[in-house]
Amino acid sequence: MMKHFFLFTLLFCFGFWAKASSEFYEYNKTVRQAGMGGVYVFRDDDASSFLQNPAYTCFTEGVNWTIFNMNLGSNGYSIYDDIGDFKKIDGINSLKPYYGKEVYIGVGANTTLTLPCFGVSYWLNGAITLLATNPPFPRLEVSYINDQAFQMGGAFKLSDNTSVGATIRRITRLGGDQVFDADLLTNINTDKILDSFNNTGRAWAADVGIVTRLSKQAFNPTLSIAWKDVGRTRFLRTKGLEAPQSQSDNLTMGLTFNAGIPGFSVEGGLEYRHITDTESQLGKKLHMGLELGLPFFDVRAGFNQGYTTYGFGMDLFFFQLDAAMYSVETGAYPGQKEDERLQIGLSFEMGFDPDFKLTNYGGKKRKLKQRR
Repeated sequence: MMKHFFLFTLLFCFGFWAKASSEFYEYNKTVRQAGMGGVYVFRDDDASSFLQNPAYTCFTEGVNWTIFNMNLGSNGYSIYDDIGDFKKIDGINSLKPYYGKEVYIGVGANTTLTLPCFGVSYWLNGAITLLATNPPFPRLEVSYINDQAFQMGGAFKLSDNTSVGATIRRITRLGGDQVFDADLLTNINTDKILDSFNNTGRAWAADVGIVTRLSKQAFNPTLSIAWKDVGRTRFLRTKGLEAPQSQSDNLTMGLTFNAGIPGFSVEGGLEYRHITDTESQLGKKLHMGLELGLPFFDVRAGFNQGYTTYGFGMDLFFFQLDAAMYSVETGAYPGQKEDERLQIGLSFEMGFDPDFKLTNYGGKKRKLKQRR
């Protein structure tokens, strides 16, 4: 029942990533990143930077709490309909919408707290993909991942401009890949699909990072190197016939900038991800993006694995609403198999000074006036 709770509760209450045939599985990427071609640009009041690179925590100001950051993604432009169709799978005839089209639904959520040079987070990440083929002799291929993790770590400064950090996390993974043939599909339904995924495992994982930030220079140039799942994360079986698939490491290098004047900002950068993956072509690893920030909304654009991305952020006073249209490469090389996706997210964040007085809150992190 827990896997049903995770998938359907998050689908309707929260929201992000599945591993298709040759797609990179990446967790904790935000909707803002998706709209900027996958690039993360640091902000000194963003607690979620801890999940991108622990070394960022030495450059955050005060105490920052992402109370919740939730997102939902699909490769259809009507996310609600995609979820509804998945819940209605009942018998072999209900598979008609899936023939020849890979259906993707992803969800994610986190709550993260950072203090100077320290961070802690609890996060969830899940995804399911379905592909039905060969209508005369139907075959349904399903991939399902459900991750839950508690993560903590910190950093220390090597100099005024450079810090290094590390995190550890305890992660529980449920899921795997299943293939249903014609005999099994006769009485198939959504519950039976999810019940077929019993392989569960737990693991300890480590991330390390280094950041150099020249905040007193024009455009605040920042160089970030993060190595997630150092040495690969392997799970020990706790339920089912075998342990879930291991998690490949992800070595990422990014160069970003940000600058602004009252009422306007510009941010952007480049990232080279999955550097240690020698089997994937360079074009699948490159990302670039740009954001223009205005008082009540942001507009974003970029290139993700060679495909154009677009994003939008809106200030809803206490909350921040974000949306992104982007594509990922699910084939072996760039340009082979584009999968268009839509992602939406909602977040609420707060910041405090060292005396724990509220300094900012909500979508655009409104700065509160300090009494003299």
